[in-house]
Amino acid sequence: SPTRSLRTSGRYQLLPALKTKSDDLERNSKIKLTEKEIWDYLRYNYWCNKNRITLGEMVDDILSTPDDELIKYHNINKGE
Repeated sequence: SPTRSLRTSGRYQLLPALKTKSDDLERNSKIKLTEKEIWDYLRYNYWCNKNRITLGEMVDDILSTPDDELIKYHNINKGE
């Protein structure tokens, strides 16, 4: 289905933005989140209730997500 293929291929199209956010987090907060962790956070917390979202909106969400939200997600999932 078209939705499934977006979920599968969407992450690969977004890798440059995901890598940028990961690098920014490491530089600013000294926390290393993988691109997949950032993808999973947004997929399950931002995008799960949206029917249609453009690639540009997804890039904007990646780059504008507050670092503290991602750090909290990372710590919860690491059991800290």
